[in-house]
Amino acid sequence: MRKQALRHLGTKASSGKWFYLIPRCLETLKPILVILLFLFLSQSAFAALGSSVDPSGIGVGARSLALGRTSVVAPGDINALFINPANAAQLENWGVTSMYTSLLNNSIAYNLFGAAAKTDKGVFGISYLGGSSSGIQVTTRDADSRVVSTGNSFDYSNATWIAAYGKELSKKFSLGASLKMFNKGFGSYGSGSGFDLDLGFLYKQSNVLTMGLNLQNILPQGMGGLQWTTGIKEDVPTVAKLGMDYMIKDNLQFLLDADLKATSPVTLHTGLEWKPVKSFALRGGMEQVPTGGNTSVTNLMAGIGLSYGGINFDYAYVKDGTLDVNSTHYFTLSFVPGLKVVKKAVETKPVIPVIDKTVIPYTKGIEKAKPTVKAKPKKKAQVKPKTALKKVKAQKPAQSKIKLPVQ
Repeated sequence: MRKQALRHLGTKASSGKWFYLIPRCLETLKPILVILLFLFLSQSAFAALGSSVDPSGIGVGARSLALGRTSVVAPGDINALFINPANAAQLENWGVTSMYTSLLNNSIAYNLFGAAAKTDKGVFGISYLGGSSSGIQVTTRDADSRVVSTGNSFDYSNATWIAAYGKELSKKFSLGASLKMFNKGFGSYGSGSGFDLDLGFLYKQSNVLTMGLNLQNILPQGMGGLQWTTGIKEDVPTVAKLGMDYMIKDNLQFLLDADLKATSPVTLHTGLEWKPVKSFALRGGMEQVPTGGNTSVTNLMAGIGLSYGGINFDYAYVKDGTLDVNSTHYFTLSFVPGLKVVKKAVETKPVIPVIDKTVIPYTKGIEKAKPTVKAKPKKKAQVKPKTALKKVKAQKPAQSKIKLPVQ
């Protein structure tokens, strides 16, 4: 029966039935299935984590923010490598970046400074992300339940240092890791510090499709998170981010991210980038932000990008659907000279065969001219012995005529 079933299957496959393509489809979808299985098994671990705000969740780079805060798949983007470290593997050389914005109606300034460099061992990067505010008034409620100021104030700060590393394992696979160090402070009321770990993966399915996975704050409870001076231990929530980058055309790019958290439903981030010319980009995006339970709101984003000689300027505007005073502008300025060096090296290669073609006919012309110069003296040397023989033959009959009369 087993042999008959195999023969029947082979007959159907050879006749071009649809299930003949199943093995090829499974091979193509294998990376996606592995990622989905990992996420399914990890959900139970996410549920044990607490709630703390990682400042990198606000966004890194105006390009990412304008594209709906997508950052899982952005190969070579110096800003995106501080979200998904696997993006660092595609960085060409070295670079520096910075970003500025203000939140809550200009009450909190938010800054980013970062640098990365490519070496034989991979790409290393370091960045600082921080927000701060001073003179925040302490409030309380009076007997009529009204909010009133106590006359006291405090300073607030929230900073993160990130050390990132990324390496390309093959033409299709890249991985990375980031060590994050947190520091929070509420002035004299207390402060906390700690660290956590991120992992990132990229898979290049084809020249137009790249997929990625970013696991943020993966250290188990008790190892990562914040330790406050008050003795309280606070964990940073784990987030799994799955993303894709699809090139619709050479100048049109579509990005999609999905966030999986323990305390909220799956939320989506999407963006579209169009480049009418290489040095100018128009961007737009949207994101879902959970508001508690199974509900969420949608934020809209838009922005532009300018680049010249390795210098990149990006701008983004985020319309916050939850808190209107939090709608704000983001500005990013970066310098990546490696992009310009690679273009020059490619343009000089076609010059080499042109030089070889011009040399070949020139040398052949010289070889043809040499025998014509040597032939002239040979002709002159052959004429001289012929004239000498004629003179000798002419003298012999003259000597015979003189001897006849003597006889």
